[in-house]
Amino acid sequence: MVKLGASVSRFKLNDRVAGTFFPHWQAGRLTADTGRGAYGLAQDGWLTEYKVVNQEALVKLPDSLSFAEGSTLPCAAVTAWNSLTQSRPLQPGETVLIQGTGGVSLFALQFAKTMGLQVISLTSTAEKASLLNDLGADHIVNYKENPEWHRQIREITGGEGVERIVEVGGPGTIENSLKSVRLGGEIALIGFASQSQSPIDFMQLFKAGATIRPLSVGSREDFENMNRALSFKPIKPVISQTFDFDDSVSAWKYLEQKNHVGKVVILPS
Repeated sequence: MVKLGASVSRFKLNDRVAGTFFPHWQAGRLTADTGRGAYGLAQDGWLTEYKVVNQEALVKLPDSLSFAEGSTLPCAAVTAWNSLTQSRPLQPGETVLIQGTGGVSLFALQFAKTMGLQVISLTSTAEKASLLNDLGADHIVNYKENPEWHRQIREITGGEGVERIVEVGGPGTIENSLKSVRLGGEIALIGFASQSQSPIDFMQLFKAGATIRPLSVGSREDFENMNRALSFKPIKPVISQTFDFDDSVSAWKYLEQKNHVGKVVILPS
């Protein structure tokens, strides 16, 4: 925070802050009104040296994180936090299936372990499996070696299935997910990384008896709740690579290759 307006009361000069994904969503549920003006979508994003922001769209960064690490929180971390704490907070000992090694997935894994959850991670390579193991995954399933990976999930859980799935694949993984979730469990729909156009088997949907909940990041209150948790049990965001501000085009090209694990960060010059 390098300069303050006359009416700013929530922050002081030199505070370390991050912006919320939806600048008008302070608390409660997402509505058409609170969901307007998302940065990078309805208005310019954060690829700039300076930015004027309403104080209501900012939160303080946890002291345990650097600026680079803190920059990864507003979208991926808040989404991961809400995938585990809403609509029903998971309880210690329950099991969550987390797909992949992207930003949301790795945050979800780390949060899940601080909450005392059993974590099954899905990945595609031995190298990524090694990282997931280092971060505390209890079980790791290679989905390329096991295309019908719901069978492994059922075996691991004694036939019961998992209480929650952090679903990032979308059309390409939803069928396996429906066969992996416990009766009455929940699939937190985060994204659709897979380009498959596989239709949903509605009979399987009914048999699963599960809730499919699309998730749109979270509110400022969610962000602040997450940061309070981080002040008690710090975690370290996984950053795949950093780029200088003047070389930001290379960051986008690197992201398009889809070889990154965790987050990609652009640093100020």
